[in-house]
Amino acid sequence: MLEFGVEKPIPGTFEEWYTGPFQWKRVYTSPEAKFTGAEWDASRTARYHAKPKTEDGFDASTLHLRIARPVVAPLYQAAYIKPEYDLDIKRGTSGGVVLTCVAVAHPERYANPGNPEFILPSMCFDPDMHLRMISAGDATIYFDDFQIFQNRAVAKSVKILVNGQLNAAIKVTLLEPLAPSDAKVVTPPSNAVAEPYTIEPGLPTPESVFEVGASIPIPPGGFPFRGSVSIPVILQKDGSVKLAQRSPDWTRQDVVDAVKSAVVKWKYKPYLLDGQPIEVGFSILYFVDGKPFVPSYNRPKAAATP
Repeated sequence: MLEFGVEKPIPGTFEEWYTGPFQWKRVYTSPEAKFTGAEWDASRTARYHAKPKTEDGFDASTLHLRIARPVVAPLYQAAYIKPEYDLDIKRGTSGGVVLTCVAVAHPERYANPGNPEFILPSMCFDPDMHLRMISAGDATIYFDDFQIFQNRAVAKSVKILVNGQLNAAIKVTLLEPLAPSDAKVVTPPSNAVAEPYTIEPGLPTPESVFEVGASIPIPPGGFPFRGSVSIPVILQKDGSVKLAQRSPDWTRQDVVDAVKSAVVKWKYKPYLLDGQPIEVGFSILYFVDGKPFVPSYNRPKAAATP
Protein backbone atom coordinates (compact mmCIF):
# COMPACT_ATOMS: atom_id res chain seq x y z
CA MET A 1 0.00 0.00 0.00
CA LEU A 2 0.99 3.66 -0.28
CA GLU A 3 0.73 6.32 2.39
CA PHE A 4 -0.68 9.75 1.54
CA GLY A 5 2.09 11.99 0.22
CA VAL A 6 4.65 9.17 0.18
CA GLU A 7 6.05 8.20 -3.22
CA LYS A 8 7.85 5.02 -2.11
CA PRO A 9 5.44 2.08 -1.84
CA ILE A 10 5.00 0.40 1.54
CA PRO A 11 4.71 -3.35 0.83
CA GLY A 12 2.57 -5.71 2.85
CA THR A 13 0.35 -8.76 2.83
CA PHE A 14 -3.28 -9.20 3.80
CA GLU A 15 -4.91 -12.56 4.55
CA GLU A 16 -8.49 -13.28 5.50
CA TRP A 17 -10.09 -16.49 6.72
CA TYR A 18 -13.87 -16.27 6.47
CA THR A 19 -16.67 -18.58 7.65
CA GLY A 20 -19.63 -16.16 7.77
CA PRO A 21 -20.68 -12.48 7.71
CA PHE A 22 -19.56 -12.01 11.33
CA GLN A 23 -16.94 -14.74 11.63
CA TRP A 24 -13.55 -13.93 10.12
CA LYS A 25 -9.91 -13.25 10.89
CA ARG A 26 -7.68 -10.74 9.08
CA VAL A 27 -3.92 -10.57 9.33
CA TYR A 28 -1.87 -7.65 7.99
CA THR A 29 1.92 -7.80 7.72
CA SER A 30 4.15 -4.87 6.74
CA PRO A 31 7.52 -3.28 7.60
CA GLU A 32 5.45 -0.46 9.11
CA ALA A 33 4.23 -1.27 12.64
CA LYS A 34 0.94 0.60 12.16
CA PHE A 35 0.13 -1.65 9.19
CA THR A 36 0.93 -4.89 11.06
CA GLY A 37 -1.67 -6.62 13.20
CA ALA A 38 -4.68 -8.92 13.30
CA GLU A 39 -8.45 -8.55 13.68
CA TRP A 40 -11.21 -11.02 14.49
CA ASP A 41 -14.97 -10.74 14.06
CA ALA A 42 -16.79 -13.17 16.37
CA SER A 43 -20.40 -11.95 16.11
CA ARG A 44 -22.46 -8.98 14.99
CA THR A 45 -21.32 -6.90 17.96
CA ALA A 46 -18.06 -8.58 19.01
CA ARG A 47 -14.87 -7.59 17.17
CA TYR A 48 -11.33 -7.89 18.48
CA HIS A 49 -7.75 -6.99 17.55
CA ALA A 50 -4.36 -8.17 18.66
CA LYS A 51 -2.77 -6.01 21.33
CA PRO A 52 -0.48 -3.50 19.54
CA LYS A 53 3.24 -4.08 19.95
CA THR A 54 4.08 -0.38 19.70
CA GLU A 55 2.71 2.84 21.13
CA ASP A 56 1.58 3.99 17.69
CA GLY A 57 -0.75 1.03 17.58
CA PHE A 58 -2.33 -0.77 14.67
CA ASP A 59 -4.10 1.42 12.09
CA ALA A 60 -6.95 -1.00 11.44
CA SER A 61 -9.35 1.69 10.18
CA THR A 62 -7.11 2.73 7.26
CA LEU A 63 -6.39 -0.88 6.33
CA HIS A 64 -10.07 -1.75 6.58
CA LEU A 65 -11.04 1.10 4.26
CA ARG A 66 -8.16 0.95 1.77
CA ILE A 67 -7.32 -2.78 1.68
CA ALA A 68 -9.92 -5.13 3.14
CA ARG A 69 -13.18 -3.61 1.94
CA PRO A 70 -12.16 -3.02 -1.70
CA VAL A 71 -11.22 -6.71 -1.95
CA VAL A 72 -13.73 -8.42 0.33
CA ALA A 73 -16.84 -6.19 0.14
CA PRO A 74 -16.40 -3.55 -2.59
CA LEU A 75 -20.12 -2.85 -2.85
CA TYR A 76 -20.67 -2.17 0.84
CA GLN A 77 -21.82 1.41 0.14
CA ALA A 78 -24.77 0.10 -1.88
CA ALA A 79 -26.48 -0.55 1.47
CA TYR A 80 -26.82 3.23 1.91
CA ILE A 81 -28.98 3.55 -1.23
CA LYS A 82 -32.68 3.36 -0.40
CA PRO A 83 -35.43 2.31 -2.85
CA GLU A 84 -36.91 5.81 -2.97
CA TYR A 85 -33.65 7.47 -4.11
CA ASP A 86 -33.50 8.76 -7.70
CA LEU A 87 -30.76 7.13 -9.79
CA ASP A 88 -28.76 8.17 -12.85
CA ILE A 89 -27.62 5.50 -15.30
CA LYS A 90 -24.97 6.34 -17.88
CA ARG A 91 -22.73 4.46 -20.31
CA GLY A 92 -19.09 5.10 -21.08
CA THR A 93 -15.78 3.37 -21.71
CA SER A 94 -12.66 2.86 -19.62
CA GLY A 95 -9.62 1.08 -20.98
CA GLY A 96 -11.62 0.01 -24.03
CA VAL A 97 -14.32 -1.64 -21.88
CA VAL A 98 -17.93 -0.48 -22.17
CA LEU A 99 -19.25 0.36 -18.71
CA THR A 100 -22.71 0.99 -17.31
CA CYS A 101 -22.47 3.38 -14.37
CA VAL A 102 -25.14 3.78 -11.70
CA ALA A 103 -25.19 6.73 -9.30
CA VAL A 104 -27.63 8.47 -6.99
CA ALA A 105 -28.93 11.63 -8.65
CA HIS A 106 -28.09 14.72 -6.57
CA PRO A 107 -26.68 12.78 -3.59
CA GLU A 108 -26.58 15.96 -1.50
CA ARG A 109 -30.35 15.56 -1.09
CA TYR A 110 -29.89 12.33 0.82
CA ALA A 111 -26.51 12.51 2.57
CA ASN A 112 -25.01 14.93 5.04
CA PRO A 113 -23.09 17.84 3.48
CA GLY A 114 -19.36 17.74 2.98
CA ASN A 115 -18.75 14.76 0.73
CA PRO A 116 -22.05 13.03 -0.12
CA GLU A 117 -20.45 11.33 -3.15
CA PHE A 118 -18.32 9.26 -0.76
CA ILE A 119 -21.37 7.78 0.99
CA LEU A 120 -23.34 7.47 -2.26
CA PRO A 121 -20.73 6.73 -4.96
CA SER A 122 -20.96 5.99 -8.66
CA MET A 123 -20.54 2.25 -9.44
CA CYS A 124 -19.65 1.00 -12.92
CA PHE A 125 -20.14 -2.51 -14.34
CA ASP A 126 -18.95 -4.24 -17.52
CA PRO A 127 -21.25 -6.24 -19.85
CA ASP A 128 -20.71 -9.35 -17.66
CA MET A 129 -21.94 -7.34 -14.63
CA HIS A 130 -18.49 -7.41 -13.04
CA LEU A 131 -17.79 -4.34 -10.91
CA ARG A 132 -15.00 -2.44 -12.70
CA MET A 133 -14.91 1.00 -11.10
CA ILE A 134 -16.17 2.95 -8.08
CA SER A 135 -15.95 6.73 -7.88
CA ALA A 136 -16.46 7.93 -4.30
CA GLY A 137 -15.62 11.56 -3.66
CA ASP A 138 -11.89 12.06 -4.20
CA ALA A 139 -11.25 8.29 -4.42
CA THR A 140 -11.53 6.07 -7.49
CA ILE A 141 -11.17 2.28 -7.30
CA TYR A 142 -10.43 0.10 -10.33
CA PHE A 143 -11.04 -3.68 -10.47
CA ASP A 144 -9.44 -6.03 -13.00
CA ASP A 145 -8.27 -9.62 -13.66
CA PHE A 146 -11.32 -11.56 -12.47
CA GLN A 147 -11.35 -15.13 -11.22
CA ILE A 148 -14.47 -17.15 -10.42
CA PHE A 149 -14.30 -18.47 -6.86
CA GLN A 150 -17.21 -20.19 -5.12
CA ASN A 151 -19.64 -18.83 -7.74
CA ARG A 152 -18.37 -15.27 -7.32
CA ALA A 153 -16.19 -13.14 -9.58
CA VAL A 154 -13.22 -11.91 -7.56
CA ALA A 155 -11.03 -9.07 -8.88
CA LYS A 156 -7.43 -10.14 -8.40
CA SER A 157 -6.12 -6.66 -9.19
CA VAL A 158 -7.42 -3.61 -7.30
CA LYS A 159 -6.03 -0.08 -7.53
CA ILE A 160 -7.14 2.88 -5.42
CA LEU A 161 -6.46 6.45 -6.52
CA VAL A 162 -6.98 9.47 -4.26
CA ASN A 163 -7.03 12.85 -5.99
CA GLY A 164 -5.67 11.10 -9.07
CA GLN A 165 -2.62 9.69 -7.27
CA LEU A 166 -2.08 5.98 -6.58
CA ASN A 167 -2.86 5.35 -2.91
CA ALA A 168 -2.99 1.55 -2.74
CA ALA A 169 -2.51 -1.39 -5.10
CA ILE A 170 -3.66 -4.88 -4.15
CA LYS A 171 -2.85 -8.14 -5.95
CA VAL A 172 -4.81 -11.22 -4.87
CA THR A 173 -2.43 -14.18 -5.12
CA LEU A 174 -4.39 -17.05 -3.56
CA LEU A 175 -8.04 -18.05 -3.28
CA GLU A 176 -8.81 -21.31 -1.50
CA PRO A 177 -11.72 -22.74 0.50
CA LEU A 178 -11.37 -22.99 4.26
CA ALA A 179 -11.60 -26.60 5.43
CA PRO A 180 -14.20 -27.22 8.19
CA SER A 181 -11.42 -28.38 10.51
CA ASP A 182 -9.68 -25.02 10.08
CA ALA A 183 -12.63 -22.96 11.32
CA LYS A 184 -10.88 -22.47 14.67
CA VAL A 185 -8.47 -20.01 12.99
CA VAL A 186 -11.24 -17.36 13.07
CA THR A 187 -11.66 -17.66 16.86
CA PRO A 188 -10.02 -14.74 18.72
CA PRO A 189 -7.43 -15.66 21.37
CA SER A 190 -8.04 -14.95 25.05
CA ASN A 191 -5.64 -11.97 25.03
CA ALA A 192 -7.34 -10.20 22.10
CA VAL A 193 -8.52 -6.65 22.75
CA ALA A 194 -12.24 -5.88 22.29
CA GLU A 195 -13.16 -3.11 19.83
CA PRO A 196 -16.22 -0.87 19.97
CA TYR A 197 -19.04 -1.73 17.61
CA THR A 198 -18.61 -0.57 14.00
CA ILE A 199 -21.87 0.68 12.48
CA GLU A 200 -22.89 -1.47 9.54
CA PRO A 201 -23.76 0.22 6.22
CA GLY A 202 -27.43 1.16 6.06
CA LEU A 203 -27.91 1.44 9.83
CA PRO A 204 -28.61 4.85 11.40
CA THR A 205 -25.74 7.05 12.49
CA PRO A 206 -25.46 8.31 16.09
CA GLU A 207 -27.79 11.22 16.87
CA SER A 208 -26.37 14.09 18.91
CA VAL A 209 -28.40 16.02 21.49
CA PHE A 210 -25.74 18.55 22.56
CA GLU A 211 -22.90 20.13 20.55
CA VAL A 212 -20.51 23.03 21.12
CA GLY A 213 -18.39 24.77 18.51
CA ALA A 214 -14.60 24.66 18.35
CA SER A 215 -12.46 27.77 18.70
CA ILE A 216 -10.42 27.42 15.52
CA PRO A 217 -7.08 29.28 15.77
CA ILE A 218 -5.81 31.49 12.96
CA PRO A 219 -2.02 31.41 12.58
CA PRO A 220 -0.23 34.80 12.58
CA GLY A 221 -0.08 36.02 8.99
CA GLY A 222 -1.78 32.83 7.83
CA PHE A 223 -5.09 32.00 6.22
CA PRO A 224 -8.14 30.79 8.15
CA PHE A 225 -8.66 27.03 7.89
CA ARG A 226 -11.49 25.95 5.61
CA GLY A 227 -12.64 22.38 5.23
CA SER A 228 -13.49 19.41 7.43
CA VAL A 229 -11.73 17.54 10.21
CA SER A 230 -12.53 13.89 10.93
CA ILE A 231 -12.04 12.92 14.58
CA PRO A 232 -12.21 9.19 15.50
CA VAL A 233 -14.19 8.80 18.71
CA ILE A 234 -15.89 6.17 20.84
CA LEU A 235 -19.51 6.78 21.75
CA GLN A 236 -20.01 5.28 25.19
CA LYS A 237 -23.19 3.55 26.33
CA ASP A 238 -24.45 6.67 28.13
CA GLY A 239 -23.99 8.84 25.02
CA SER A 240 -20.79 10.57 26.15
CA VAL A 241 -17.85 10.93 23.77
CA LYS A 242 -14.33 9.62 24.30
CA LEU A 243 -11.47 10.23 21.88
CA ALA A 244 -10.20 7.11 20.11
CA GLN A 245 -6.58 6.15 20.63
CA ARG A 246 -5.56 7.10 17.10
CA SER A 247 -6.25 10.48 15.54
CA PRO A 248 -5.50 11.98 12.12
CA ASP A 249 -1.97 13.22 11.42
CA TRP A 250 -2.33 16.78 10.18
CA THR A 251 0.07 19.63 9.63
CA ARG A 252 -2.50 21.88 11.34
CA GLN A 253 -2.41 20.04 14.65
CA ASP A 254 -3.76 23.18 16.35
CA VAL A 255 -6.97 22.80 14.35
CA VAL A 256 -7.27 19.11 15.26
CA ASP A 257 -6.68 19.89 18.94
CA ALA A 258 -9.32 22.63 18.89
CA VAL A 259 -11.91 20.30 17.35
CA LYS A 260 -11.03 17.53 19.81
CA SER A 261 -11.54 19.90 22.74
CA ALA A 262 -15.04 20.64 21.46
CA VAL A 263 -16.31 17.19 20.47
CA VAL A 264 -15.42 15.53 23.79
CA LYS A 265 -18.09 17.79 25.31
CA TRP A 266 -20.75 16.58 22.91
CA LYS A 267 -23.55 14.30 24.01
CA TYR A 268 -25.45 11.72 21.95
CA LYS A 269 -28.49 9.56 22.40
CA PRO A 270 -27.33 6.08 23.51
CA TYR A 271 -26.86 3.95 20.39
CA LEU A 272 -29.20 0.96 20.51
CA LEU A 273 -28.74 -2.39 18.81
CA ASP A 274 -31.48 -4.96 19.32
CA GLY A 275 -32.85 -2.61 21.97
CA GLN A 276 -29.66 -2.50 24.03
CA PRO A 277 -27.19 0.43 24.37
CA ILE A 278 -23.74 -0.42 23.02
CA GLU A 279 -20.35 1.24 22.70
CA VAL A 280 -19.78 2.50 19.14
CA GLY A 281 -16.67 3.57 17.28
CA PHE A 282 -17.14 6.18 14.53
CA SER A 283 -15.72 9.47 13.27
CA ILE A 284 -17.17 12.92 13.85
CA LEU A 285 -16.83 15.04 10.72
CA TYR A 286 -16.52 18.66 11.82
CA PHE A 287 -16.92 21.36 9.16
CA VAL A 288 -15.09 24.68 9.32
CA ASP A 289 -16.47 27.26 6.89
CA GLY A 290 -15.86 30.60 8.63
CA LYS A 291 -19.47 30.95 9.75
CA PRO A 292 -20.85 30.75 13.29
CA PHE A 293 -21.18 27.15 14.47
CA VAL A 294 -24.65 25.64 14.21
CA PRO A 295 -25.28 22.26 15.89
CA SER A 296 -26.27 19.51 13.49
CA TYR A 297 -29.70 19.13 15.11
CA ASN A 298 -30.49 22.76 14.26
CA ARG A 299 -29.51 22.52 10.60
CA PRO A 300 -31.91 21.77 7.73
CA LYS A 301 -32.25 18.03 7.40
CA ALA A 302 -31.48 16.08 4.24
CA ALA A 303 -34.18 13.78 2.90
CA ALA A 304 -32.36 10.90 4.57
CA THR A 305 -29.19 10.44 6.56
CA PRO A 306 -27.14 7.35 5.70
